[in-house]
Amino acid sequence: MLAVLPFGAAAVWAQHRWPAALTIHALPPAAAVVVGGVLMAAGAALHGWALLRVRRAYAENRLETGGPYAAVRHPIHTAWVFLVLPGIAVCVRSWPLLTLPPLWYGSLRLFVGTEERALAARFGEAYTAYRSRAGRVFPRVRRR
Repeated sequence: MLAVLPFGAAAVWAQHRWPAALTIHALPPAAAVVVGGVLMAAGAALHGWALLRVRRAYAENRLETGGPYAAVRHPIHTAWVFLVLPGIAVCVRSWPLLTLPPLWYGSLRLFVGTEERALAARFGEAYTAYRSRAGRVFPRVRRR
């Protein structure tokens, strides 16, 4: 998140500086608030659910692989990249803020390896097996 923060500040500044050019005009304000609010609420719910589960697992010194972690290894990032940040951008109808989700995803791809190596060292084969079942931020599609 910290890697994206300067870009977020720049996006907010640009939106404030040139609102006529950078506002998403195709979406009426009321619709933007509804759509953005739904996305943000879903993201907050996913974030909260994942956070509760991983905190409980951490306290019990176990690898969390249930709930949202059954589908993806990093559901908190999934919530922010696909729900919360797009929801904010839509709610305020800002084109510059729509650049933040792909930037967050890119920074995730750069920095999450450290966390995953630590989890592999801590949980060994259990993490390796889990990693083969669950996608990083996209659920894995399995063929029958």
